[in-house]
Amino acid sequence: MSVLFRFFFLSSLFLLVEAAFAQSGSVDTSFDPMESVYSSWGGSIHRIAIQKDGKILIAGQFSKYNNTKARHLARLNSDGSLDTSLKLGRFNWGGGIYNFAIQDDGKIIVAGGFTKYNGIEARGMVRLHSNGELDTTFFVGKGANDAVGVILIQKDGKILIEGDFRKVNGYRTCGLVRLLPNGSIDSSFIGRTQCNLEHSGIFDMVLQEDGKLIIVGHFHEYNNVGRKNIARLRSDGSLDHSFLVDPNTNGRIESVAIQKDGKIVVAGIFTKLGGEKARYLARLDTNGRIDSSFQIGFGPKSSLFEVAIQDDGKIIIAGFFKKYNNIPVQRIARLHTDGSLDTSFNNNNAEIDHWITRVVLQKDGKIIAIGPFTFFHSYYRKRIVRLHK
Repeated sequence: MSVLFRFFFLSSLFLLVEAAFAQSGSVDTSFDPMESVYSSWGGSIHRIAIQKDGKILIAGQFSKYNNTKARHLARLNSDGSLDTSLKLGRFNWGGGIYNFAIQDDGKIIVAGGFTKYNGIEARGMVRLHSNGELDTTFFVGKGANDAVGVILIQKDGKILIEGDFRKVNGYRTCGLVRLLPNGSIDSSFIGRTQCNLEHSGIFDMVLQEDGKLIIVGHFHEYNNVGRKNIARLRSDGSLDHSFLVDPNTNGRIESVAIQKDGKIVVAGIFTKLGGEKARYLARLDTNGRIDSSFQIGFGPKSSLFEVAIQDDGKIIIAGFFKKYNNIPVQRIARLHTDGSLDTSFNNNNAEIDHWITRVVLQKDGKIIAIGPFTFFHSYYRKRIVRLHK
C-alpha cells in the first residue's frame, strides 16, 4: 500500500467513523470553509441554498472566498471548498445581491439592487445558466425600477418577486409581482396595488400545497385591508380573508415554514401574534389561529431569524438566544413537534460568538448555518458552518 493511498484511506475512514458517532448538532469537520468570505469590511453571507447535486450557493457582501476572487456570489463544493466551475460575470455593485433562487433545471435567478450584468442591462434581476453565463431567453425588458429582495419559484415555474420597486418592465405594481417562466409579467396575478404602506416589506414567503401564498414581514395592511406582518394570498394574489382576521401582532416576522400537516410555523421579533401571547415563535392552524398545543419556551430579549422543518417534523430555530425553557442553548436549537426542546441536539456548552441568520437543510439531514459569527463550538468557522443531523 503506497503512502499516499494509505493517507487517503485513513482520512476517509476517520471521516466515516466521525460521522457515525458524531453528536447531533456538533460541528461537521468534513466541511471546512477555512478563511471563507473576505472583504475589506469583514465579509458577510446573507443567503444560502443547496442545489440538487449537493453544491451550495451563497450570496452576500464579499469579494473573495478562501483568497480566491468571488464577488458577492459563489458556489461551494460539498466539503466547503470553492467550486471554480461557476464562472460569474460582473454585476455593477451599486445595490448588491440580496437574494437568489435555483430552478429545477439548475438555472439561477439572482435578485438585488444591480442594474447591469457584464455590461448588459439587467435591472434588479437576472437569470444565469448553471455555469454562470447569462441566460438571454429570460427577458424582463427594462426590469425593476428599484431593488428586488425576495424571490420564490412556484412548482409551475412561475416566479414571485418582492422588493422596493413600483414598476417591472413598465408594469405598475407595489413591490409584489409574478413573472412567467420566461421573465414576462403574469398579468393574472393581482399582487399588491396600494403603494402608500409605511415601513412595508415582505421578508419571507412560502407556498402551500393548494397554491396559496403565505407572506410575512413588516407591514400593516394588504391592499387597504388590515393585516399585521402576516397574510395569506390566494393563487391569483388576492387576499384570503379567511386567514388570521385579527391584525394584532406587535413585531416583525422574519421567517415562515409549513409543516406536512399544513400548520404554519413563524419566527421573528414579536411577543404577540393575532392578539395572543407568542414570544418570538408560534405555530398557526391552517385557518391562521394560534395552535395552543405548541409550547414555546423563550425568555425575554431574544430574537429569531429563521425556522426550518426537518423531514421528521422536528423544527430547527436560529437567531439570538441563550436559553429555551431555562435550558442553556446557543443561537440554534431543535424542537420536537410539540415545541419542547430536543436535548439530543446538543449545543448546551457551545461557544458561538455571534447570532445565526439563516439555516438550510441538506438531503442527508445535516444543517448549514450562516451568520456574522467567527467561532462555532470552539472551531474557527467564519460566517458558515455545517452541523451533524
